[in-house]
This record gives sequence, structure tokens and C-alpha cells, in this order.
Amino acid sequence: MFKRAQVNARQDNASDVSDLAMPKRRTNLKSEHAPIVSAKEKSRLPYPIIQAAAKLFRKHGFAGVSMREIAEAVQLSKAGLYHHCPSKEGLLAEMVRVAGELLLEQLDATRKIAGPPRERIHAFLISRLQLVADHRDLFAIVFQERPLLSGASFRDVAKSAQNYRSGVRQLLQEAQKAGELRSDVDIHLLMLAIDGMTGWACLWYRPEGKQGPETIAETFWSFLAHGVISEQSARAPTSARRGVSSRTPGLPVAPV
Repeated sequence: MFKRAQVNARQDNASDVSDLAMPKRRTNLKSEHAPIVSAKEKSRLPYPIIQAAAKLFRKHGFAGVSMREIAEAVQLSKAGLYHHCPSKEGLLAEMVRVAGELLLEQLDATRKIAGPPRERIHAFLISRLQLVADHRDLFAIVFQERPLLSGASFRDVAKSAQNYRSGVRQLLQEAQKAGELRSDVDIHLLMLAIDGMTGWACLWYRPEGKQGPETIAETFWSFLAHGVISEQSARAPTSARRGVSSRTPGLPVAPV
């Protein structure tokens, strides 16, 4: 029933979910390593249901979408949708699980890259932003609605997130031990910075924009690897920069 409905889906519904159905693979990971498995292959539910629900949840919020509306988006009866997924909460839990699986596999693929640790960090940043941009509706739901999970679903998500962040910290620690990161860099804070720099692309990235995910990610890498403060400014005496508040740029602050 689902396959027949999927084939006969209206064009507007098909276009609504098309950009998650066949994500473009632009990863910089070496070709000798297996590519990241798609979200469609990771999902335990028919993936068009995940796609349609993610778009609806992102647009209207989890509480603002009914199972009937999700069923209509994929051309199923309400009973047909319940056959695949017994509850909206279960659907949300599956979205978060799929997103976590994708991130863990992206990290694992990065760690298998040969070469110095710096190259693995570079590849991690690039491939993570690409992954989030390719599945932006899915990851937006993870950020927005994950607190709604409870019980076993929440514990599973928390464990997956803990494993992922631990793996990223290990990736950074390897670079620090190799002398490729400054010894005074706080690894946990650096992990959080990279997480925010790439993860929030699910909300601000627009595929119709002038720059694609790889270009944006390479720019972010340049910021991270080379900094953004000019050499002239960096050489300026500390007293020349002391009168500017970091909380309100451009406004002088009274001496303490």
C-alpha cells in the first residue's frame, strides 16, 4: 500500500521531500573508505514518512502537526500511517535516532582517514557541515524537539550524543598530542565550538544561496586554522585594545 501511494504522490508533496530523498554526496573523505550510509538506509520506517514529518515539524512545530497531516503528505490513510508508526512520539524518536546514527558514522569515517590528525579534523569539519546541510530538516528537528523525548528514547539519544562527543574530543586530543594544536587549547570547548559552527547549518543554510556547504565549511576551516585577526591587529599593544568591550563591540568602557 505504501509503495503504491508513494508512486502516486502529488507533485507538490514530492517536491516537499525531494531534497532529503537523494542527498548530494560532496564529502572530502578519501575514496578508499566506504561512503556514509544514507538516512534512507538507516531509517527503520519508510523514509518518505520521515522526510514529510520532518518538514512539517520544522514548519509548524511538533505540537502543531497531527498524524493525519503527516499521512496526507505521503498519500496514506491515517490507518496506513499508524501501521508503519504507532505514534507521533515514536516518529520523533526515530528521527533523532537516525540523525545520531548518521553523525556517528560520519565521525567513524573521518577517523579512518590516513594522514596526520590535522587532516582528520579538517575532513571532520567539512563532512559534518555537508551532512547537516544535506539533511537540514532532520537535524533541525533534532535541535528543536529533542527535549520532548522521554524514557528509553531519551536515554538512547543521550548515550549516542555522549559517545559522539567523546569521539570528537578524542579526534582533537590526538592532534594536540601530535603538536598540531596548541597545548593550552581546551579540547572540550573546541569541540563545542566546532559543534555549533557546523551543527546550526540546519537552520541557516539555504541551498539556493551563493555558497555551497563545502565552500562554507572550507571558510570555517580557514577561520579555525588561521584565525580572523589581522597580523597588524595582533601585534598592536594590549593597551590599544583594552578600551573596547567584548560584550558591546565598538563602545568604550569605563576603567574599573
